[in-house]
Amino acid sequence: MCDGFLFAKRGEQIMTQDEIFMKEALKEAAKARKKDEVPIACIITKNSKIISKSHNLKHKTNEFYYVVFDILSLNGEDLREKHLIYRKEVLEHLLANSKNNLMFSSHILGNGKKIFK
Repeated sequence: MCDGFLFAKRGEQIMTQDEIFMKEALKEAAKARKKDEVPIACIITKNSKIISKSHNLKHKTNEFYYVVFDILSLNGEDLREKHLIYRKEVLEHLLANSKNNLMFSSHILGNGKKIFK
């Protein structure tokens, strides 16, 4: 939750910062709907400012894909205590010959905090 508010000249509260961000997300989702896509959107904020926004995009083939980035359980075994890199290796192996609309999201080594600066 954000603490910021948007106020009118007379001092009455118009919208919270969360509502402003949600309104922007709805605008992005409307762009997807106009393209005959599922109206899904994402807004990324930092320090109370929108730093990135996007909406659902189809591939040129007009097929949808599920992007898979982690596996938490396999054949009844709880993998949550295993290291993320191990889980991603297992997942990549499982999806290697997948004929379904599944895409593996690989791991990026580095400083995650710097990526979002």
